[in-house]
Order: sequence, then structure tokens, then C-alpha cells
Amino acid sequence: MNNALAFVRPSLSAAQRPKVASVGAKVNEAAAGARRRWRRATWFGVATFLAWSPVTTVKKLLPAGSTTRGVVLTLIPLIGVLAVLRLPYAGRRKPIDLLVGLLALLVVWQAISVERTAGTSTLLHVIPAAALLVLAGAARRQVTGMSATDIRYAVTGVLPGLCTLLILGWIVQYAHLVPVQSTTASSLHLSFSVHGYRLQGLASGPDPLGFLAALVTLIAFVAQPGKLSWFTRVVGLLTVLASDSRTSIIVLGVGLFMLWVFGPGLSMSNRMKALLLLAIAGIGGWRIIDVQRQVNTDVLSGRDLIWHDLIPYLHHLPIFGYGPELFPRLVPLVFGPYALAGQILDPQNQWLNDSLEFGYAAAAMLTLLLVLIPRHGSKTYRRMLLFPLLTMVIVECFSEVPLAVFSSIDGAFPLFLLLMWAPLRGRRKVVEMAELTRSEPSAQRTLFSVFPRQPHRARLG
Repeated sequence: MNNALAFVRPSLSAAQRPKVASVGAKVNEAAAGARRRWRRATWFGVATFLAWSPVTTVKKLLPAGSTTRGVVLTLIPLIGVLAVLRLPYAGRRKPIDLLVGLLALLVVWQAISVERTAGTSTLLHVIPAAALLVLAGAARRQVTGMSATDIRYAVTGVLPGLCTLLILGWIVQYAHLVPVQSTTASSLHLSFSVHGYRLQGLASGPDPLGFLAALVTLIAFVAQPGKLSWFTRVVGLLTVLASDSRTSIIVLGVGLFMLWVFGPGLSMSNRMKALLLLAIAGIGGWRIIDVQRQVNTDVLSGRDLIWHDLIPYLHHLPIFGYGPELFPRLVPLVFGPYALAGQILDPQNQWLNDSLEFGYAAAAMLTLLLVLIPRHGSKTYRRMLLFPLLTMVIVECFSEVPLAVFSSIDGAFPLFLLLMWAPLRGRRKVVEMAELTRSEPSAQRTLFSVFPRQPHRARLG
């Protein structure tokens, strides 16, 4: 009987055997698990962002500087950690690695600097940001065995939360529920700008909102094509334009360019030519970023002038830096004794800011932290998601301070996204079997092939 069934049953190839198919099922389950964890962590991160935001209704319930506000902002991400950990996780549990250890060391180093220079009261304000980073660490997954289609499917899970965050920013500013902190008129003169001023939404200013919108837009291009991804792309692009952040517009262009360079269809020589073209365009377009700005005290300040004035403070720099109170103390020296109380002095460079505030060691640890984010994971995952995002962050860091963890939640949110997608180390055997199931016996697929090949139709006659 068995021999008869074997004669009737069609023969199976090596790629169709039950053993290999079970490995493919595990890979698909890994993508579904990553989607669930990332989606839940993103919603809790968005809730923390909303509870911190300058919305007048929120500020009435949670007054700025109050203990209640600090407790709520800390509990929301910590509850999110418990909610994420309750999800089933089939992979090997190893949440503590070199990346988490370096992040903890950086947070401790900056906390010591803040306590020594600004006191314990200022230190307490950074606890919610640290809790948000803990949530990002809890949401990390092993993604080494996922194909390009699996990655797109998993990343799509974060789009509802991030798109909602941008849309709420539009609603609250048009409804006059947030104070417009930027007195700079929009140079683009867009019809959807708020009374001619730049959009800042739920963020602390137009530039942080523009950078967040740029990250969301790139993520929507990485995600699985569909109505949700296209809608998020439109919302993100409009938000970047309405924020009128020139740096964010350039950063988004760089991120999309990197996504195209590492995508399918380009040889290594063409990729090198494209990267060389990007470097030439960056040098030629530096004047677009390094523009002279008119501030409230009629002082022209370009980034090169700001850096030139701040370089002397790097001499004889204390080991823990000057602390976060350095720049408010420099306002009367830079803008004169009659400077406005709300005048802001921004170093316009992440590494210069961290060196002056927390010392050279903090800037070095932050750089090493960014380098370690793509340490694990497959080439597909790195090239589709991590490399474009890291390129955007690095470019932004040259002309802004996007990773100001000890300043605000919107400064910690980009690092929250990067850490959430930093892959854990996977098992080599599972990765090899997963790659075997993703290969086609007839022809070798490209690394980023997302759309399946169309079967050849048999010709009649």
C-alpha cells in the first residue's frame, strides 16, 4: 500500500521537503512576532510622546516640572515593557549584549555629568527618556532569518502609531492647542502652514518634528506597499515640508537615495558611482545647510560661525563636560546683555554638543553606539532599514542635535526607533536554513527581490 502511494505521489524537490518547510514556517512566525512587538512598543512610545507634548490640555493635567508628570512619563514606557514581554517569543532570549551595556554606560556617564553640573533636580527630568530606551531594548528581535518580504511585513506594523503621531501634530496646531514656539515664518510660503509659520506639532520645535517626519517617511517607503504605507508617505512628506526644516528635507533625500543605492538591480560598480555622486552633491550642497540665519537680536549666525565661537570651549574641557546649563549661560555672552529670555543657543552639531555638555567620552560612546546598531542581522535587513536610517541620523547630527536624550522625549525618540530595530544575535544554523528556503532552484534571486517572479506560461500549439 505504501509502495502504491509512493508511485502515485509526485516526487518532492529538496526545497519542498517537510523539514525545510518547517524552517520556512519558523521564519514567517519570526516576522509576525517582530511585527507584534514593534507595533506594541511603538504605540507605547507614541503615548509617552503625547503625554510629554506641549498640548495645553496635557499640560493642565500634567504640569511641567511636577512629580506627577515625571511619574506618568516613566510609567507609560515601563508598562509598555511589561506588555511587550508578555508577547510570545520563540527566539533565544538574550536581551543584554554589548549594545545595551554601552547604552547603559552612556546614560550613567551623562547622568553623572548632569548631577555634577546642574544638580539632582535636573537629573530627575531625564528618567522618562531612559525608560523609553528600556522599552526599545525590550522590543528588539532576532531578524537574521527574515527575507525582504518578511522585513517589509514586520516594519509595516509601526506605521499606524507613527502616522497617528504626525496627524495629531497637525490637528493640535491648527486647533491652537499648542503654543507656537517658533517665531520664524515659513520660507516656503505653503498654503497649509499655520498662519504662515512653521509646523511643529507635538514636538518641541519645527526641526525635531521635521526630522521625525523624515524618519517616518523613509520607514513608510521600506514597509510593505499598500494603502497604509502610501498614506503615511504623503503625511510624512507634507509634514517635512510644513516644518520647513531644510536639514530634514536634505536628510530625507539622502535616506531615500541610500535606500535606492542598496536596492535591487544595481551592481557594485554602479553603487560606488552613486555613493561618489552623493558625496559630491553633499559637498556642493553644504551652503544650503550652512546658511546665515537672522535671530531675534539682529545677529547673523551661520553654523560655521557658531562652531568657530564654540571651539575655544573645547580647550581644557572637564572630563564630564560643562553640563546642560552651559548654553543658557553663554546666551548673554553671544547675543549681548539685552538678549531675550527665551533666546536659544544651539551648537548645531551632535558631537560638539555632547563634547561640551558631557565630555569627549560621551561623544565617543555615542559614536560607538551608532556603529554597533547594525552589528547583527542579515545583509538584507541592514541594507533595507538600518543603513539608510543610520545615514539619515549621521547627516542630521552634523547640523542639528537630534539625539538629545537628556533634553526631551522628542530627542530620545529617534534613538528609541534605532534601538528597537537593532537586531539581536541569531543562531547560525537557523539563518543558513532560512536562506536555503529563500533561494530558488531555477535562478538566483537578487538580494532585495520583493516581488515574486511570474511563472512562465505554456504556449499552445
